[in-house]
Amino acid sequence: MYCKETCTLTKGLSLAETFNNLDKKNGYKSVDNEWENINRISDKSSLNIEDIVPYHFNNTLSVGKIDGTKVLEENRKKYNSKYNTFTQYLLYCARNLFQKSNAKLESHNTGSSIGTGIISIEDVLSAANNFLSSDAKQRKKVSPHFIPKILPNMAASNLHINYKFQGPILTSSTACATGTQSIIDGYRYLDNMKDDDPEIENMIVGASEAAGHAISLAGFQRVRALSTTGISRPFDLARDGFVLSEGCGLMLLSRVDNQLLKKDDICIVGSGLTSDGYHLTSPLPDGDGGYRAMKKALRSVEKNDTDNKITVYVNCHATSTKTGDLSEIKAIIKMFGSNPRYTVYVASSKGALGHSLGASGAIECCVCYETLKTGVIKPTKNLHSIDPEISNILPENIRILTENDGSIKLDKIDYAINNSFGFGGVNSCLVLAKL
Repeated sequence: MYCKETCTLTKGLSLAETFNNLDKKNGYKSVDNEWENINRISDKSSLNIEDIVPYHFNNTLSVGKIDGTKVLEENRKKYNSKYNTFTQYLLYCARNLFQKSNAKLESHNTGSSIGTGIISIEDVLSAANNFLSSDAKQRKKVSPHFIPKILPNMAASNLHINYKFQGPILTSSTACATGTQSIIDGYRYLDNMKDDDPEIENMIVGASEAAGHAISLAGFQRVRALSTTGISRPFDLARDGFVLSEGCGLMLLSRVDNQLLKKDDICIVGSGLTSDGYHLTSPLPDGDGGYRAMKKALRSVEKNDTDNKITVYVNCHATSTKTGDLSEIKAIIKMFGSNPRYTVYVASSKGALGHSLGASGAIECCVCYETLKTGVIKPTKNLHSIDPEISNILPENIRILTENDGSIKLDKIDYAINNSFGFGGVNSCLVLAKL
């Protein structure tokens, strides 16, 4: 399956900016201010998007917000009452995606697979505040757009309405695995339905997330998932939780006959989905769920690739939590550690970008695309001292790139792998390759 084009909306706005900044600066900031100020995010009319939401529970925490007032300011008066924030992110990102692509996207041949991890909390709170008011007039102010704004499929539906697409809409909401699973769902639809639905030649795939709200932070804080230092540092000895951020990542997938593919085209060559069946918020300690997802995704690679040496880049889910990072490394070691034909470079984009929940996997799949396109592997921002519990079990053929390593340029990267794991034990893995 040919990946025609990609686009992201993160701290850097575009994929090129995002990719270039992965080893240069954090896409989030810490603002030591009063707890009440975070509620400004509920009032978009008074929110300067370049501000970072301030928040703390006796410690300093960080949130990454989208830079550039144009993202929400454009068409705000026209769309703000109609579209929730993650839909606005999606439409902005989609417009940039279509401008970059020369694909023939027509109403009859284009569908989508777009998800979100958390519905629009700000709209739920706004409706609840109106509905529970002691003022009878206020109770009648529940927006007629309330229900459409909290439905997970509405981001994709509004995309189809705006561009008159009439292909299928697939919507995934599998916590932090949403973005990668949405891409997998779209990829599999194109691949598996070529006989039953041959008209569909393109799928817009990815995810959008705008969950940077006080209640989200309070909830994640209660399960002790957030960093109390305000820094995302996957695999580091000092890691203490993730930094919440927002964003959108999209890919345009096109069904293309193999004989029409050209040198340097980037394609999806494998995918894997599993679940842990273990715990609501913790992964299997031995990483078996992630390992099985990678094993499934790499099945065709292991069967068909006869090269003696294979270079692999893994963009880890690694969110900077103690248990999650270690579990994923164990999965990677189980997958590659006993096979010397693999040389594996490991990094996490979340060091620079924070964790945008459902959108994170989609953004990171776009990073994988850019890695294959450029041959440049970006390191893990803020990783200075690898946790000995991790470094002591690493085999020689697996290397975690630290900030001190900087970016590395390779002549050949055979495969780029993106892992995304979510609450509830959801595991997804996508494999891309450059022809």
